[in-house]
Amino acid sequence: MDVDRIREQVKAFRVDGGYEQGPEDCFPAWYLHRRHHLSPSEAMAQSSDPAVSGAEKGYDFGVDAFHVDRSDSRPRLVVLQAKYSTDLAAVKKGFRDLEKAPETLHRMLSGLDADANRENKVLVNLRRALNQLTDEERKGLVLEFLVLHLCQDDPEVVSAATKSVQERLGEEIERHMEDRVFVVAQVGPTRLDFDRGADAGVVRVPSAWTPLTLAGADLEIPHESGAVRLRHGIGRLSELVEMYVNRRDELFAKNVRYFIKKASNTERGPAAKIRETLTAICVKKTLSPEIFALFHNGVTVFARGVRLSETGIEVQQPFVLNGCQTIKSAYLFLNDSKLRPRIDRSLWERLTVPLRVATTRDEELVHAITINTNRQNAMSPAALRANDRTQLTLQERFRSARLFYERQEGAMAHVFDTAPESLDEDYENTNNLPIRIVDLARSLAAAMGEAGLEWAHHPNLIFEQDRIYEKVFAEGNLRSIVFLTFLQNVHDMLGVVLKKDLPLAREDSRKAPAPARILYHALALLVRYLAKHGRAEFVLEFGSSRLGKKEGGFREELRKEMDRRSWIRMALKEHFMTLEDTKAESLRAAYVAAQKALGLQKEIDPFEVFGDLDDRRDEREA
Repeated sequence: MDVDRIREQVKAFRVDGGYEQGPEDCFPAWYLHRRHHLSPSEAMAQSSDPAVSGAEKGYDFGVDAFHVDRSDSRPRLVVLQAKYSTDLAAVKKGFRDLEKAPETLHRMLSGLDADANRENKVLVNLRRALNQLTDEERKGLVLEFLVLHLCQDDPEVVSAATKSVQERLGEEIERHMEDRVFVVAQVGPTRLDFDRGADAGVVRVPSAWTPLTLAGADLEIPHESGAVRLRHGIGRLSELVEMYVNRRDELFAKNVRYFIKKASNTERGPAAKIRETLTAICVKKTLSPEIFALFHNGVTVFARGVRLSETGIEVQQPFVLNGCQTIKSAYLFLNDSKLRPRIDRSLWERLTVPLRVATTRDEELVHAITINTNRQNAMSPAALRANDRTQLTLQERFRSARLFYERQEGAMAHVFDTAPESLDEDYENTNNLPIRIVDLARSLAAAMGEAGLEWAHHPNLIFEQDRIYEKVFAEGNLRSIVFLTFLQNVHDMLGVVLKKDLPLAREDSRKAPAPARILYHALALLVRYLAKHGRAEFVLEFGSSRLGKKEGGFREELRKEMDRRSWIRMALKEHFMTLEDTKAESLRAAYVAAQKALGLQKEIDPFEVFGDLDDRRDEREA
């Protein structure tokens, strides 16, 4: 298959699933989905992601993904190392990375313990899969070590060029598992053509069923989109934590926020209280484990499918809509190195929690449930749109430009906590500063001119009202990632320039609008001025990466643009600094007058003028 086609399919797999991992991390899961017909959620569970413990990425010991194939009389274990690169050197590195896997696999097949707290979820799930094999199957298990890659060289050339590293990997396998049958090979684009032959067509794989203990009632709730099934009662916290161990943060993909790492949550807030209660129950043994359900509001789960079982229910493709803080806090408690030896596992298994499991095909209803069950911590209206298709697509486009788009509350803090090095590797243009969903919305509204200024000053309206949201985040407004990044940079810096660099203060005693009060009016005038005068190079220069408030060069250039280059400063001083009050209608009239004075009152569309800047950037970098 053509490499560009492969990248398109991996991108679609990632966007459709709403996965936070980058395309290179979704590449092996996409392969498992297409080649071995795993459901997307199963494929992601059997793929590596950053270690939750934080400081270092990995602890996967060379295993990017795995699959146990039991379709033949002799089962096979496929171990993947994936390189999302066309570079032949990357293929060689893939085989070298796999050299870390044989010793770990030997320990697993021998039933030896591991430090699960430091293991990537891919190894946790691999161990579980191997433990499900019979003794006879384990003894006869065939191992396949594959490097998945995008190198477009002839397969024979790739095999010849990687012969020595393949042989070295083979020696490492023999050293740890001398009696084991194994295969070492590479899988390139020519073996990834799933659009032809037996693998062609639409691939739909039902997700596996996960058992959950649930003692309670079964309701059918009427809804305009069709009946909603709701099962609610008392469940087991340990089973929910086990779901997190298997899937990690993908389990929270439909939530509006990540685990809140702020001290207000972990030291004084809900997470701290949960940890305190768990310690009292499982370590100090001063409380009954069943009482946890009385102290908790409950966990809400959405599942694609639900069916009854002897012990409760089985769920298909579950997502936690509310309860992220509880499950993550419980997981961290269970894996605390200081507490773990003291935790009474029998008490841990008895912990109960109120549990609701809903199933519906109405995604809007799922989103509404998420919003309305996440109000124990203050939530901004922007969360209403966090999982909107527009926001997911924007996130992917920003990521392609190596910029971090924070559509979910706490997303960047989550990356700092789990994989800080990815900010350098995958988001090198973000400079530890995200593009923020609310800032972007306000800047987009301001760039629309007079029509959008009210929304810029009242961003809640943008996210709460469909009509306004669709206008602000219209496709035409989102044509250029460079321009959107420029808007965020201007948003961050313009307030500083207005307050400290431009002499706007009035000489009489009347109170002038504060810089924050005219920030969006000034931004609207600036982008329209730049559009009118074709200042594409200026926007391109300061819109290709994130710039902080300490970026002196940008600050000085912005000051010049606002002052004698455009005379916006004079227009602001004449029309805003002479106001008798700072009411919205007065500010609106001042903006109209300033726009007219600067000759910007004609139809000017900055989004159209700067719509091709991404292409210009790509040409410059080529």
